[in-house]
Amino acid sequence: MIALVAALLVAVIWYLRPLRTASDVDARASSGERAPIADAALTPGEPPAPIAAEPSERAPVPDPERSDAVGTDGIPLALARPDTRVIEGTLIVNDPDGRPLPAQSGSFSLVAWTGGRGWHHPVRIQSGAWQVVVTNASSVDAVSIENFECDNQVVTLSEPRERAPWPASNTLALRARAAHPSILTVVEAGSRVPLSGVTLVRDGEHSFTNVVHPGNPFGGDELGHDLASPIDIDALLVLVSRDRPLPVLVGAPGFAWKRVEIDLWTGGAREIALERGGELIVTAHGPVPNDAAELRLYEADPRLLVSAMPLVVGRAASFAGLAPGEYTLRAELGEWFSRPLVLAEARARIEVGVSSELVLALGAEPQIASAEVRGRVLVPDAWVTFAEMQLGVTLTRQDAVVPGLGSRQTGFARRAPTRRDGYTTFEWTLGEVPVGWYQLEISRPALSTLVEVRTGRTNEFELVAPAPIQLQVIAVDAATGLDIEDATVAWWLDGPRELHIETTTNSVAHPSGRGRLVEVPAAKITVSIVTDEHVPYEVGLDLGATAAPLAHVARLQRACGVVLSMQSGGADMPFPNRWHGWLDQPPDVGRVVAVRSDRFRFHITVDAPGRYAFEYPQLAGFRTVPTQHVDIPAGRFVEHVVQLERETP
Repeated sequence: MIALVAALLVAVIWYLRPLRTASDVDARASSGERAPIADAALTPGEPPAPIAAEPSERAPVPDPERSDAVGTDGIPLALARPDTRVIEGTLIVNDPDGRPLPAQSGSFSLVAWTGGRGWHHPVRIQSGAWQVVVTNASSVDAVSIENFECDNQVVTLSEPRERAPWPASNTLALRARAAHPSILTVVEAGSRVPLSGVTLVRDGEHSFTNVVHPGNPFGGDELGHDLASPIDIDALLVLVSRDRPLPVLVGAPGFAWKRVEIDLWTGGAREIALERGGELIVTAHGPVPNDAAELRLYEADPRLLVSAMPLVVGRAASFAGLAPGEYTLRAELGEWFSRPLVLAEARARIEVGVSSELVLALGAEPQIASAEVRGRVLVPDAWVTFAEMQLGVTLTRQDAVVPGLGSRQTGFARRAPTRRDGYTTFEWTLGEVPVGWYQLEISRPALSTLVEVRTGRTNEFELVAPAPIQLQVIAVDAATGLDIEDATVAWWLDGPRELHIETTTNSVAHPSGRGRLVEVPAAKITVSIVTDEHVPYEVGLDLGATAAPLAHVARLQRACGVVLSMQSGGADMPFPNRWHGWLDQPPDVGRVVAVRSDRFRFHITVDAPGRYAFEYPQLAGFRTVPTQHVDIPAGRFVEHVVQLERETP
């Protein structure tokens, strides 16, 4: 009896183990004509030579052969289940000038990937060495590093920066770089006198440079208040990614707020000068709108948002620290960039040192017809894992957006009693939804359909996902006939708009050692294959036919392109979010067909050789980089590195 209870306890602990999954990666790339289906048998290419591990000095790690060995994650290696593997490694940290620092301790999360799904394993680094037991090891084909940090040093992980194949030697070296201390000095424009009473607010909600005022209250976005220059930025930050610029709104009593991007990757001193400003005090009267209504301040052009805060009727709200000039003030309902419902509008003029007062008279909200929406999803049991208890549900409006209500509504479909043998049932409800046409989408498998929400009844919709089958996809170089090892395979369901499955990347290494094994629906699909050095490939396959192919060989044509990167003082610099640097090329030059980036390198594929023009981003604190012209030869990728120059203070 005791043994039975112990066994049940172990089973419960295993069932409740942490499990995190990664979102599907959209690997679909635009291309020209579809490549023809290739079905000829191929001779496997020679396997690549193994890469020797780089020797390094490191602290001793536990010997997995010893019965009492314990990994740095705290798990006894002797207790590892049969489907496990031990991976170990080192951490090498260099200072900002590239010199190695003494062995560091810290922590990170090792993500073991099986296709598009990842399992997180917490790891502790002890004096530059680490070791961890990886579960579900037989299906793992790649690893990545997340939540990396050192105990007593502000550092940024430089290698590996993205998902990498499982190392053949079961060892992985981590490399990190310490940044210069990030110091911000806030001064008065003109006199250059350092200011005190400074408030810093992280601009985490907006990515638009015209949003220069944080509104009120600041909430969890405040980094610090009543600060005196110079300000140690590193001391204010907790769990902030350092591989991208940090947008911060800077303010001080009597001065206008200003937006600045702080380069945490390289660090260093930065100065920002504030101009004198004024204040706008607003009071709204009238019908009380719903809780989503906001008070928004725009430039004279109401398309350029400056600040926003919750709308509270009958209570004065203050926009302190505005630059002098003309503004448009609105009480709005709905996303500001998606045709919001305007409840009231007024013009305001701000002058230095003056508190201006304004009263808004609110109009009533319009009555919009709506109806209840709910439904169910039937997913073949082969698609569903033991741990999946719910699916994401999204309704995206296809008709004109209802002012003030936005275009998307989301919820969850939760497991329900089975309605059909061989299927798992998920049921959902989104409550009252404005009438009209919507795209109804369900996650994992990413199934969607077009539905109409009508008045006068309960709208109930049912989706049935196709059954899955296994398909072997082998990508080979059309010129050499050799297998391409780093190919990314994705697929999506073909057919009318009424039913489709969005792009999904869920392939794993095929047991035979050739190509990828991907689970796909038994239906008409499009398979997409992308590599770093080949033209993107697409082909249509009918897997619902009686003689559906169980394998597909794709011959990929060699591509050419450029890899863009930036450096400052020998250190790689990250590209801003949503940046792209390719320009419209002359008619006699090719076009960009694929782009991949790990934030530090932009890998751009073009469909023809030639001379291409590229623009680099303007980074805060650095001089503008002129347009770059790069000669791209046929069948090759060239590296183009720009050395950034700091602005003279």
